[in-house]
Amino acid sequence: MHPRTSPAILFSLIALAALPLGCNRSAGPDLAAEVARLNAESEGLKQKLAAAEKNLEARKDAAELTVETTAAAKKQAVEKEQLGAQKDAQIRALQAELAALKKSEALVFAEISSFQQQGLTTVALSRYEQFTRDYPQSPLVANAVFAMTQLSVTADREAKTRAGQVGAKKRESEVLKYLAEGSASVEEIAPLLKNKTPAEVAKLLGPPNRTYRNGTEFGYVDKVSDPGKGGKDTLVISFDEGKVSGLRAGYLGREIKP
Repeated sequence: MHPRTSPAILFSLIALAALPLGCNRSAGPDLAAEVARLNAESEGLKQKLAAAEKNLEARKDAAELTVETTAAAKKQAVEKEQLGAQKDAQIRALQAELAALKKSEALVFAEISSFQQQGLTTVALSRYEQFTRDYPQSPLVANAVFAMTQLSVTADREAKTRAGQVGAKKRESEVLKYLAEGSASVEEIAPLLKNKTPAEVAKLLGPPNRTYRNGTEFGYVDKVSDPGKGGKDTLVISFDEGKVSGLRAGYLGREIKP
């Protein structure tokens, strides 16, 4: 038999046996709170990680889009440059073709013919002569020679006409000078006023000093010489149906038909 245990020792053993059980009961609520906190932190970390991953994916997409946009822009620039080079080449080819076309004998001949049709006789004649020198083997040379023959006749006629016009202008200038001096004769003045209207006469000689017969006659005082009187007299100009019909020195002078 074991020796009898004292009551004090037995109480101590019972207290020690009960001690762990009491500690577990008090630590239980603290451990649950810690687990809850850790779970909350873990959830927050998961959310942050998910947001970071989402942001990273967005940045990757943006970077890829930038790379694609840059590549597309470079490609477009290269294509534009190539297109510009093609257009330049086409323009140069067209310019060369146009230059060759301008040198075509048929086109040159047509251009000269247009000058002839416009009445530019001297220009056309000179161009036809140049054509025969530039294209001596052309079948159009015969046409050019024929046109030159016609134009030569026209050029001579036009030259004579211009010479006559210059002579007429010079003669008119001289007569008007004599008229201003009062030394012109009615016979000299008559050709200048042929078929002229009152307005044309006034423009050429100036406004009349006086009028007669209800304005159907103009009078220019001391503008003509009168050999019979030996001095100056009034130039009287008559009109019929709106045209000069006669001139005379003095109101009662002998009428001269223009």
